[in-house]
Amino acid sequence: MKILICDQPVIDGSGYVQCAAWQMADYESLAQMSDFNQLVDLLRFDPALFAMITGGLLLSFIGAHVAGVIVKTLNRT
Repeated sequence: MKILICDQPVIDGSGYVQCAAWQMADYESLAQMSDFNQLVDLLRFDPALFAMITGGLLLSFIGAHVAGVIVKTLNRT
């Protein structure tokens, strides 16, 4: 797959970037397989981490709800 890469970017007076020269490049030559594998490892879904975060949020919600009910009850007396 071929992509266009701006070879000489130029910033004009109003702050916009314009390209003075474009260069065709082969995407496969730019993206190395090791970089792709590292990105996949970073973006992989971790069920243990998801369970830990979800459990923590659920416990925080329940604890805050109970504390709110207790404070509300104490304010009435």
